[in-house]
Amino acid sequence: MLVIDPTTAFNVATMSFSRDDEASADAGAIGMLDQAGIRRDGMSEFFGRLAEEEGDVPDWLSTHP
Repeated sequence: MLVIDPTTAFNVATMSFSRDDEASADAGAIGMLDQAGIRRDGMSEFFGRLAEEEGDVPDWLSTHP
C-alpha cells in the first residue's frame, strides 16, 4: 500500500508549473497516446462541447495553457 505523508502531499498539491512545463508535459502525453495507438482528440472534443453548452471556459480551466 502506498502511503504519502501530509507534508509531501501538500508540497505536491501546491507546486506551481510554468507554461513551458505544462506544454512539455502535454507534448509528452500526446507522444505516449500516439505510441499506444490511443486517440488524442478527446480533450478538444470536450472543450468544444463545453463551449457550446456553457459558453466560455470555466474559470478553473482558464489558466491551463
